[in-house]
Amino acid sequence: MQTTPDQVTRYEQHGHGATPWLAVPILLVLSALMVLGGTLVFYLTGDHYEQRMTRVWDGAGLTPAGSVTQYEQGGLVLPLLDFRQQVSVELPVGTLSTEHYDTLEFHVSGQGRIRFELAWSDATAPGNIRSIWLPPIAEGTQTIDLGNEPVWRGTIGDLFLLMRGPVTETMILHKIRLQPVEPSAGRLLQQMWREWTAFEGWRTHSINFIVGGSRAPLISPVPASAAWVALSMVLYALWVLFRRQPFHLAPLAVIFLAGWLALDIRWQADLLRQLQMTHSQFAGKDYHEKRLASPDRDLYRFAEQVKNHLPPDPARLFLVPPSNRQEHYYLRTRLHYLLLPHNVGSVWDRPPAPEHTRAGDHLLVLRPHPRVSFDHSTGRLHWDQSRELAVERLMAHPTGDLYRVR
Repeated sequence: MQTTPDQVTRYEQHGHGATPWLAVPILLVLSALMVLGGTLVFYLTGDHYEQRMTRVWDGAGLTPAGSVTQYEQGGLVLPLLDFRQQVSVELPVGTLSTEHYDTLEFHVSGQGRIRFELAWSDATAPGNIRSIWLPPIAEGTQTIDLGNEPVWRGTIGDLFLLMRGPVTETMILHKIRLQPVEPSAGRLLQQMWREWTAFEGWRTHSINFIVGGSRAPLISPVPASAAWVALSMVLYALWVLFRRQPFHLAPLAVIFLAGWLALDIRWQADLLRQLQMTHSQFAGKDYHEKRLASPDRDLYRFAEQVKNHLPPDPARLFLVPPSNRQEHYYLRTRLHYLLLPHNVGSVWDRPPAPEHTRAGDHLLVLRPHPRVSFDHSTGRLHWDQSRELAVERLMAHPTGDLYRVR
C-alpha cells in the first residue's frame, strides 16, 4: 500500500519527522536566562556575594617595608615611629575594581591611636598614585566608608597602607577587611559582563593555560557555558517528550556548537586585541629595539651591561640569587636566558665553594643578598660566616654585582 501525498502532508503538519529547528534558538535563549537568573539569585540571597568578594589580610601575614617585623597575639606589631619616619605595608590584591568595594574595616588592639594613609596605583596608568588619609584608628574594630571618597575610583594595581610618625604607643594590627558594596541585579549583570569581556593579555602561564577574562569572576565563562549547554539539552529533551516528537541528534549538536562558539568568540576577540597591542609594541623594530620595548627591558639592559664586562668567548658564570624561593624564580631564570651564550649556572643561592672555582670564573651576585658581602679592603667575598673567595669586582649595579675570581 502506497502513501499518498495528502498523508505525508498531514504527517508533517503534526510534527512527525520534522526537525524542530525553530525550537533550538528559543531553548538557547531560555536556558541562558535561567543560568543568569540562577546566578543572580545565588548572589542576591544570603551572604554569598560578601563571602566571594571580601578581601581579608591577616596581620600575621603582613610585612612592613623599612622596619623590623614583630608579631604578637596573631597580629602585626606596628613599629614605633618618630615624626620623621614612615613605614609602608603592601596589601596584595592582584587587580581590584574600586566600584565593587566601599568599606574598609580594621581590627586593632593597644592603647594608642594611629592614622593610616591608604595609597594605590592605577592599574591602567601605573605611574598614577592616589591616596586617602583615613580617620584615626583606636583599639577595637572600626569601619571606614570609602564610597564617598572622590578619589576612590578606577582599577587598583597595587595597594599599600602607609604609617607616618609619631607613633609612641604599641599597637597590634590583627586584621584588615575590604568589604563589597550591597549587590543588586543590575550591578551583578554589569560585573559579570565586564569579567567575561576583560582583556586577559599574555602572561607567563598563557602558553599552557588561558583564564578567559577576569582571574576571579563571579562565574567563570567555561562553567557558565557548560551549564547553558546542558540546560538547553535538557529543555530540548523535555520539549520533545511534551510534543511527542521524534528525537533528533542534530539539534543537540547545534546546541553544543553554540556553547563552543561562544567561548571561542571570546577567545578570538582576546587574541585580536593582543595582536593589535603586539603590533603597536614591536612592529618595525629590530631585535635590540624589540628587547627594549618588552616588559623586562630593565633586566635586558642589566644583562647587556654584564655581558660588556665578560670575555667575548663564552665564560663560566655563577649566577647567585638572594634565594631559591619562588619570588626570585623569574629573575634567576630570565637572567640565565638573557646571559646566554655564556656558560651560566644558576641553581645555587650562594657562591660555590672556593675549591669548585678557578681563576677567571665570574660570579653575578644579585641584590639584596642576605648572606653575601664584599670586603673592599681585602677584595674578598664572605658568606656563611667562614667562607670567603678572592675576587675582583668588575661592576656594581642596583640589581647585582659582577665579580671575577682571582
